[in-house]
Amino acid sequence: FSLVPNPNYLYLITKHGHALTFLEYGLSEKIGFVMLTGEIGIGKTTLIRYMLNQVEAGMDVAVIFNTNIRSNRGRVC
Repeated sequence: FSLVPNPNYLYLITKHGHALTFLEYGLSEKIGFVMLTGEIGIGKTTLIRYMLNQVEAGMDVAVIFNTNIRSNRGRVC
């Protein structure tokens, strides 16, 4: 068992399919920024790794993990 998410084992349930559609739309329309959030273990990293394997060669993509950004009120965003 590996702790590193493997996109080859992605099982697209309905919610994953919707998230993947939004990510693909963001890339294809070059909207600049797409944020994917969810509970721990839901499959965000696996989904992102799957999508990154589909990205065209000339496209620049950045992925930010575990930002722990705090808002003005001290809550984690």
